[in-house]
Amino acid sequence: MVEEKQNERILNWFKRLWIILDEGKITRRITVLWMLWITTEVFMWSMEFAETQPSTIDLGVTLGAILTPLAALHAAIFNFYIKSPNSHK
Repeated sequence: MVEEKQNERILNWFKRLWIILDEGKITRRITVLWMLWITTEVFMWSMEFAETQPSTIDLGVTLGAILTPLAALHAAIFNFYIKSPNSHK
């Protein structure tokens, strides 16, 4: 009985936390900020990588293989941002 009440308290705490995060649009903002951070990191790495490699087709293929999934990630996160609840309030 005591364990059930403790589990219920913990569950209610997480529900309240999620309501605060979701209604305050904090999850949307965190997601976009994370996307900006990861984009910066990937582009900084790719610039350093490009400077150390000779200009060949392999360099372009390598950078394309890294930056293409990043573009797909951008599309998915932007879609999440636009379609998330409370996006037009």
